Amino acid sequence: MNIGLEKLDYKVEKPKQIEYPAIYISVANGDLEYSTVYYEPQH
Repeated sequence: MNIGLEKLDYKVEKPKQIEYPAIYISVANGDLEYSTVYYEPQH
């Protein structure tokens, strides 16, 4: 997707990694629209 955006002259920044509490707050405030699914094995 980044390649397509760059070809349309959009500036694409590298993804940022943040802690999960910050993700939840950002989603609740509408600052973040998407996050990958968190998965932690239980065994």
